[in-house]
Amino acid sequence: MSISRPKTLERAVHDTLQVYGAAAILAVLIIIFIPSWLRWCAFYLFGTVFLTSVLAPFVEIWKPRSRVQASGKAVFISGCDTGFGHLLARRLDDLGLQVFAGCLLPDGDGAKALKKTASNRLHLVHLDVTQEDSIDKALQYVTTKLKDNKLWAVINNAGISDGGELIWTNTDIIQKVIDVNMYGVVKVTKAFLPLLCKYKGRVITVCSAAGRYSYPGMVPYCMSKHAAVSFCEGLRLEMYRFGVKVITIEPWMYKTPITSENPILKFISKTWEQAPSEVRDLHPADYLQRYKKCALKFLNYAISDKPQQVVDCMEEAVMALHPQYSYNPGTVYSKTSHWFIQRLPKPVADAAIHEEFVVNI
Repeated sequence: MSISRPKTLERAVHDTLQVYGAAAILAVLIIIFIPSWLRWCAFYLFGTVFLTSVLAPFVEIWKPRSRVQASGKAVFISGCDTGFGHLLARRLDDLGLQVFAGCLLPDGDGAKALKKTASNRLHLVHLDVTQEDSIDKALQYVTTKLKDNKLWAVINNAGISDGGELIWTNTDIIQKVIDVNMYGVVKVTKAFLPLLCKYKGRVITVCSAAGRYSYPGMVPYCMSKHAAVSFCEGLRLEMYRFGVKVITIEPWMYKTPITSENPILKFISKTWEQAPSEVRDLHPADYLQRYKKCALKFLNYAISDKPQQVVDCMEEAVMALHPQYSYNPGTVYSKTSHWFIQRLPKPVADAAIHEEFVVNI
C-alpha cells in the first residue's frame, strides 16, 4: 500500500510565498493610489491598535489584584491524589480555607500524605468524577460539613491523558479520556452549581493549552480539553446573572504524574498493542520505537519542572477579588513558539509541526 506523504515544509513555504507575494503587490498598489494624508492616518491608527493589542495582556498580568479574606470560605477540589490538585489543597489549607480534597483513592499514599501534613480544616472526600453516585455523595458530605462557611470555589482539576495516534487508539480509550476530562467537569460543576449560585462563588477548571491548540498523537486529550474550554466559556455567560465567576487554568506542559516519562511510554505501548493487526501492519516494524523517541523529544522541548507556577495561578483564581477569565502558565519557549506558529499561514504551520513532531512512514 502506497501512502502519499504530506507537503514538505519547503513546498508549503513556496506556495504560501506565492500567495502572500501577490497580496503584497496588491497592497502596495492600493497604498500608492490613496492620498498621502490618508496613508498617515491609517499608519497611526493601525500602529496604535497593534501596540495596544500587544501590551494589553502584559498590563492584565501585572496589574495589582485585591484579595478576598480566607475566613469563612470553603473550596472543593477534584483530583487531589497527586499533581496540581494535591499541591493546591495544601496551599489553600495553609491560607486558612476549609478544603474538601476529592481523591479517587482516599486510602492511597497521596491522600494519606495530604492528610498527614494538613490542618483539621482539610477533609478527604472520595471522588470518582465519572460516577454520579460518587459525586452526589461528595456533595452531601460537603453540604453537611460546611456549617457556617460558604462554598467559595469548585476547582475541577481531575484529568487523565491516554492513547496515541488516532488511527491506532481504541475508541474505549478515547471514551475514557472524554469521560474524565469533559463529562467529569460537567457532572461535578452541575452538582455544585446551586451552592455556588447561593454564595456567589466561582468555578475554576484546569483545562490545558491543548484546549486551544491540537497536537499530533494527543487528539483524544485535545478534544476533551477543547470541550472543557467551550463548556467554561459558555457557562461563564450563563452564570453572569448569578454573580458566579467561571475561570479556566490553561497550562502548558508541566512535570506531574500525568506527564512523567514512564507512564507516557507505558500507555503508548499499551495503546499500540491493542490496535488491530491490520492497523499495525500499515507501519514499519520500528515505528513504535521511533514514535516513542519523537514523543520524548516533544516532552523535552515543552515540559517545565515548576508546577508551583500553575498552583500560583490556581491560588489567584481562588483568592483574587477580580480574577482573570483565564490563566496560561508555561515556559517562555512554549508560549513564544506556539504564539509564532499560530500566526503562520496554516499550510506552513502544519508542515512545520509535521516535520518536527510527526513520525514519517
